[in-house]
Amino acid sequence: MGHFDEKYLADGLELCRRLIECKALEIIDGERLKHLARGGIVGFKCADGKYAGDIADHIRCFTDEPHFLSLNGTALLLLPDMEEFAEDRRVLYKHAREAWAELKKGTTIVPLTHFPCGKAHKHDISLVANLLRTYDAAADIARELGVDRRVVVPMIHIHWNVIETTNGNPYKHCRTYKIKISCNTEAPRLWQQLTQAA
Repeated sequence: MGHFDEKYLADGLELCRRLIECKALEIIDGERLKHLARGGIVGFKCADGKYAGDIADHIRCFTDEPHFLSLNGTALLLLPDMEEFAEDRRVLYKHAREAWAELKKGTTIVPLTHFPCGKAHKHDISLVANLLRTYDAAADIARELGVDRRVVVPMIHIHWNVIETTNGNPYKHCRTYKIKISCNTEAPRLWQQLTQAA
């Protein structure tokens, strides 16, 4: 979904690289994902046809119980501030409650955004805003599902291979990252640095 120019992609991937280096995005390796998914995952992920398969294949490597709910831009729809997505949000939470009731013990809830995201791009939601919205959605999910905030782990899946210039990137094989609280300050700060330097 969506068409992205090379500068948009390059700037976004560079921001991700810097966020990883300052530990605002935490690499989720295979063992960590297996631990998080030991009782299954109730997740919210984008249904973007170009990238959904890559995301699903990656997650399926770590759990036989990936209960992912998918609409275009799913993680972006979870906060109540965008009225146009109210019905989508209601449907997502209805099905998330059912999945949580079925799994519960040892289950992790994952709002999973990704970059690049066509829905975010279409609605002029920047990568910074996307990261912050996904992080903030974790608290909303905990309230809606009546669960401890600690079992909700906001993540981003980065498609490093969308442009040729990422071939030498040391992170290109590490695709899923936990969005940490420091992202709330580091993402806007680093983005400002990046755009001012351009």
